[in-house]
Order: sequence, then structure tokens, then C-alpha cells
Amino acid sequence: MTHTQNRPNADLLDRLLERADNTSDASEYNSLMLGIAALAGIRIHYGGEVLRCSCICVCPKVFDNADPDARTIEVSAGFNLPIRQCPTCADRHPTPDLD
Repeated sequence: MTHTQNRPNADLLDRLLERADNTSDASEYNSLMLGIAALAGIRIHYGGEVLRCSCICVCPKVFDNADPDARTIEVSAGFNLPIRQCPTCADRHPTPDLD
């Protein structure tokens, strides 16, 4: 499931995603993911991940990383969050799939 956000929520989501991407603490990461999911209106299980679409079309969607229709754009070296396209972008204009 994907969602778009209004600007205040989008700004908060961006800050939380950046914090999750840079933390080295697994408990903090999981807590941030649960908070981001709740803010975005996406249900995930503990240990799940929520991502913002990384497509070149600058898609504003937030999605559950466990969605089988999402596509990996590139390997994320040195960060926690994978670089992936949401299912909509993966269907409309897919990038190379590294999965």
C-alpha cells in the first residue's frame, strides 16, 4: 500500500526517515519505523520498514518495504534504508531491478 502525504506530515516523515537511515541502534530504528508507519497510515509488523519512493520522477509516496511489487534501484551503501521504487513507479517506469 502506498500513501502520499500533506506537506507538514511529509516534512516530519523526511526528518524521521533521515534519523532512521543514520541510526546505529536497532531498537531506535524499529521504533522510528513504527512511528513513521503510523504517521503514514501504513500497518507494518515490528521489524518492518517504511520507505519513501526513491524514483527519479520524485514520487512523494511512502510504502511498506515488504511490498513484493516494489523494486530495488541500487544498493544502499553505508545507510540503513534501501533505495527502492514504490509499486506504482515500478509498474509505470521500472528501473533496473537489483532484487
